[in-house]
Amino acid sequence: QDNKAGSLKINVASGKGKDFATGDAFGDFVAVVAFAQGCDQSRAAADLAAFIGLNLNMSEPVNVAVSAPEAAAEARAIMPVPSTAPKPPLAHPKRGKPSVQHIYRDAEGGLLGYIWRFEAAPPKFPKKDFYPLVLWEDGRETEWRWKSFPTPRPLYGLDLLAEFPDAVVIAVEGEKSAEAGRKLSSGQIFIAWPGGSGAVGTVDFKPLRGRHLVLWADHDEPGIKAMQKVAV
Repeated sequence: QDNKAGSLKINVASGKGKDFATGDAFGDFVAVVAFAQGCDQSRAAADLAAFIGLNLNMSEPVNVAVSAPEAAAEARAIMPVPSTAPKPPLAHPKRGKPSVQHIYRDAEGGLLGYIWRFEAAPPKFPKKDFYPLVLWEDGRETEWRWKSFPTPRPLYGLDLLAEFPDAVVIAVEGEKSAEAGRKLSSGQIFIAWPGGSGAVGTVDFKPLRGRHLVLWADHDEPGIKAMQKVAV
């Protein structure tokens, strides 16, 4: 789903890394497996242990026969989220509670998912980081996963676009900038998209067609290039 090589980086010694196109970050190899398979941490740990022949009840590796897992149905995001869906988690397993939780909604106001933003962080984490949270199902279970929206990804502010069809639309980079714009002005619609400048190629911009649109780029080269792609 990435537009260029190099946006996904993982330290092969520690497992730490990040997919800069989606915002997904990894603190160890268990998190890498969870991201790749779209599953939770406990299942990822079990799969990883089986792969390397490690008995989780013993301190030493043992030789085991690992059979191929049964083919599971392809995972799909459930959007909008139904009222019968399980409640989303209250905290990230490693980062805790977010500084800000940005809620993505469709044109009818239905819940699509979240982007959790972390500002202050312990020394081992970046000062600023983002974690998408979307409801997924794979035929066996339905659960909230720290996994980005499927492509094409939704805009942040689809509900406002539908509510004010004649308003000027101002596209900015990042949900935080969109929220700041909304506080400063009540006459325009401020929208953004998940993933920032590196993920501009994964977004569905069709809802902006026919609108009076202003592109307000971040004051740097990636921000300007991102808005140039939006304009096309």
